[in-house]
Amino acid sequence: MDIHEIIVNAKLGSARKDAQIDACTAFASALSDFLNENQITHEAYTVSYLLYGKAKWYHAVIKVEDFYYDSLGLFNDDLVNQRSKIHKNVLPHVEIVYKKDVVECDPDFEEMRSFFLKKLNLSLKRSLKIAA
Repeated sequence: MDIHEIIVNAKLGSARKDAQIDACTAFASALSDFLNENQITHEAYTVSYLLYGKAKWYHAVIKVEDFYYDSLGLFNDDLVNQRSKIHKNVLPHVEIVYKKDVVECDPDFEEMRSFFLKKLNLSLKRSLKIAA
């Protein structure tokens, strides 16, 4: 199963952006449930983005084997720096720290988590039809 493709092809609409800003735990929780349903071993992580030693933001991601995923699919240091549009002179002052964590969805985001899970499952079904 290509997890990146499942995520990218999930029809999340504007909720994909929400999952990048303030609903990352809802997406990570849904992705964790999706992976559990499909018997794929994974771990939850919190990513800290530090600039000049100070945390600028935190983000919930899921690790499968050696790869991390969020609502945009594959997640790694290079992609984060590209997304953030960090100037090359500032890059030496950026540190991205991955810490193993437990993903918990805030009850206020439960409806969004359910939506994400539904869309991930639909994306998987579409990919299986295409492959058949």
